[in-house]
Parts: sequence; C-alpha cells; structure tokens
Amino acid sequence: MTQKLLIVSGDSFTDRIFRSSAHPLLDCSWRKWPEVLADKLNMKCINLARAGQGNEYIYSTLQDTILRIKNKNEIGLVIAAWSQCHRQDFQLGNIFHHPWKHRGRWHEQRVEANGDLHSWIRRSLRFYNSFEMMCERHNLPYLQTQMIPLYLDYLRGLPPTEHELVFEGKTFNDALVYPGDKEKDLEDFIQMFLEHEEILNTSKFLGWPTIESLGGWSLNREVMGYSDEEIAEIGLVISEQDNHPNKKGHEKIAEYIYDWLG
Repeated sequence: MTQKLLIVSGDSFTDRIFRSSAHPLLDCSWRKWPEVLADKLNMKCINLARAGQGNEYIYSTLQDTILRIKNKNEIGLVIAAWSQCHRQDFQLGNIFHHPWKHRGRWHEQRVEANGDLHSWIRRSLRFYNSFEMMCERHNLPYLQTQMIPLYLDYLRGLPPTEHELVFEGKTFNDALVYPGDKEKDLEDFIQMFLEHEEILNTSKFLGWPTIESLGGWSLNREVMGYSDEEIAEIGLVISEQDNHPNKKGHEKIAEYIYDWLG
C-alpha cells in the first residue's frame, strides 16, 4: 500500500536542514520532528519548513504544495507549525519548482517594515482561518499549532542580531523597545483571539488559544519548558545559547503531536 503524505511547514524549529547560528560547527543532522512523526504515522514526509521564515511563507508553501497534488487522497495529514507574526516573507521573480522543493526565491525580514503588532497579529489570524478553510475545502486531515510564541518576543523587546537592528528609521544597539502600551495592547490581542473562538475549529488547533493567560500555549514552551531553569532541567534544547530543539527535543515534539492525534 502506498504511503500517504505528511505535509508540514514552519520555521527553524521545524527546518529539516537547520543549522545553529550559535554553534556553527555543531552537527544538526538529526532527524527533525516531522520526519520522526511521519515514521510513527507510517507516512512519507514533505517538510517545507525553512529557518527565519514567517507565517505568510508557511501558509503559502502549504497552499502551493496542496494545490499541485492532483490526487488529494494521497495526503494523509497537513500541519502548519506557525511562527512569529512580525516576520516578513516575500518572493522575487518567477517560481517554477517541484511542490516540496521550495528553496526558490523566498526572502525574509526579521521585522516587518510596515504596520504594527495589531496588524501583524490580525494577519496571522487570517492565515489560521485560511489554512483551515483550505483543508476543509479539500477534505484533508489537518492540524495547526503555534510552534513558537506569536508575538511575545516582540512585545518583550527583540534582542539585536549580529548586525544593528533598524526599525522605523531608528537604529537600536540594545533590545528593540516595544513602541506601544504593553498592558493596553495585550488586552486588545486577547480580545482578537477570543473573537476567533467562534471562527476557528479550535479542536484542531494544538495549544489554542496560544496565550498562556487564557490557558493556551506555544508548542516549544509546552514541550521544552517555560523558565530558564525548567528548560535546563528538561534538557531538550541545544544549549543555553540556542533554544532550538536538540535530537531528543525533536523526538519529544513528534511524540507529543502523535499522542495528541490519538
């Protein structure tokens, strides 16, 4: 019997060829959670994830791949492992490629040049809804989860990269300071998610509503720990300098999703 397809897209926490920027000589060739999960489900894995990308990339690569597979019965499960909302994804030029060989001309920016956190969150909520409608339209088994917190890092203040971080014409040598009223805006964000309780099929959203104060969570924190002490004790990340999952971390993520799927 032909194996069905497990189609997954995400960012560096899912990327099959992930390389650690903190430890450039580290061999990270261990199997990532989509491949481990595919074995558990007896499926063939199509891993579209790419480090640094945001939610437009995740949605677009899943859509492109699904639409290019003529026989939708070949698809056993589709998973969107969502990233941070403030990342910007864009394409340049004509893209002609095999559905899951997606290393074309996708580009990304760490922080979107236009808009604000309100608009970026709304955009991601639209991606959630559009992904669900697409899978429902084609009668595909699906799951979505917020792999890393949607907006928490931006709200707290992003640390600078190895280059100076430029935002709205200003250069920051230290952490990016959130340019808004945190307490007031957080109430707005919570309301956005509560409004989507009646829009989304939340039974197929692992960790919904993703906001911890509402009882939700992002998958990386739920599996690998919340505080620095808990993360160190559990031991599922690469190091103190790199919080991406190590080999055991990827195996644990796959196990968690597999158990949730039942």
